[in-house]
Amino acid sequence: MRKSKCACAFILVLILFLLCACNSESSQKSNSEYPPSVSVNENQIFLYDPFSYSLGIYDLDLMKWTPIEAQNALFQSFDWGNYYPYYVVGQHNKLLFKAGKVEDSSLDFHFSLKNKAEALAPFATDGETFLYMIERITENDYFKSVVTISDDGKAELVVNLDGMPVMDGVIAGDYLYFTCPIENSDLYEVWKLNLTEKTIGQKPVLVRNDYNTFKIFQYKGQVLYLNLDEKLLYNNEVKINLSQEADEIMVDNEAGFVAEKYVTDSGHLEITFTDILSGKILGTYKNAINFTRDGTVITIYGQGFIEKLDLGKTE
Repeated sequence: MRKSKCACAFILVLILFLLCACNSESSQKSNSEYPPSVSVNENQIFLYDPFSYSLGIYDLDLMKWTPIEAQNALFQSFDWGNYYPYYVVGQHNKLLFKAGKVEDSSLDFHFSLKNKAEALAPFATDGETFLYMIERITENDYFKSVVTISDDGKAELVVNLDGMPVMDGVIAGDYLYFTCPIENSDLYEVWKLNLTEKTIGQKPVLVRNDYNTFKIFQYKGQVLYLNLDEKLLYNNEVKINLSQEADEIMVDNEAGFVAEKYVTDSGHLEITFTDILSGKILGTYKNAINFTRDGTVITIYGQGFIEKLDLGKTE
């Protein structure tokens, strides 16, 4: 992962939505419908593309992925590996941000911001708790609130982080960790907040101020840091080697692999899977959009192909 490229790629949500728009062909309902109400049949699945910030429908028979049109608004997910059913869609100062969920083969939205000057983004999860960031950035300050959003559309404040230019966050064990850039520096601060205590009014604790990227991860309840130069995920107890300078990285705690999605020198999108314990590359897939996992079987979806990688059969 190249540092400059990563810093432009991630969801500092307000900046992303000011600069980007997703132009895509719709095979769903009318382009005038926002947010889109979409369902899939038994031969289709919802599939997220982290590179275009698009949620789409993948036809299992045709092996074709088609993005869902949402009036040029971008979709965001909690993790790019298609693991969680929660999504956010919106466009700053044009379309209100909405939070939705895929359930019973339908995408439905249960929460909406009331102010177009505010942005909503998935922020951090451990698979059980899902935290969202509501933010408004002015010329002079950052207004940021971490909230939970229930499936019936009720938002509850977790902590107010006004004044902090928060970027990435993870839940590791009992703590929420998050990063902030240091002014006039290439380094980042890492902060933590105890989620087992009353969070409203709690002051975050500074963990380190010498970190060289904004992305953080978690593995088995511990925060993982990224060493860009050595292609390494690490903490005091764990070192996980990466195979690529990847643009998107995710760690699967249960199945024990790292997935990396990146652009090759020839311009192809690839996904590589690497075993965490051995460092062995389990498979590399060119022109892959995304994947799903069922037990030990990973299914990789691309335009024109579906391939399976059985972790139980790898040597």
